[in-house]
Amino acid sequence: MPYAECRLAEMDVLQGRPTEAIARLQPRAPDLQWMYDVMLLSVLAEAYADTGDPAEAEKVVDLAQSRARLMHNRVDGLE
Repeated sequence: MPYAECRLAEMDVLQGRPTEAIARLQPRAPDLQWMYDVMLLSVLAEAYADTGDPAEAEKVVDLAQSRARLMHNRVDGLE
């Protein structure tokens, strides 16, 4: 289920609905105990950037990058 939620949020962002993506992902962000957390965080950061909140986007990107490094994750790149 978390993977599907992340992909749905990604579609929200791509279709110009970043607020919906934030509403979908923000509740999951504190509980990052699943394997798609870097993907979730990268979509969440993009949604924050699209809503005009670059400071929050940067905080989330920093967290995603540290999680990716810890997991040796080179697949879920951050833009």
